[in-house]
Amino acid sequence: MDKIVKTGIKFCGGCNPRYDRGAYADRLIKSLEKPAELAVPGKAYDTVYVICGCQVCCADLSSLLARRFVYITENGAVRDEIAGGLA
Repeated sequence: MDKIVKTGIKFCGGCNPRYDRGAYADRLIKSLEKPAELAVPGKAYDTVYVICGCQVCCADLSSLLARRFVYITENGAVRDEIAGGLA
């Protein structure tokens, strides 16, 4: 497989109206070294940042391809998972 250097952003379902996921995504994108885009189903990514409004992390990732998923919740907690689907 070709080297993947894409970064994606995926949002949860948005059940927590007190957490401005869009504002957090803007700050995240500005802090990244490489550009990011909204994650597109079926497109391969190196990393997908999953921005979640609560600890449930309900975002549906079943159609996303990534080497790494980084879950970020409203309280700043981060969970980093290496996916086994892409080599």
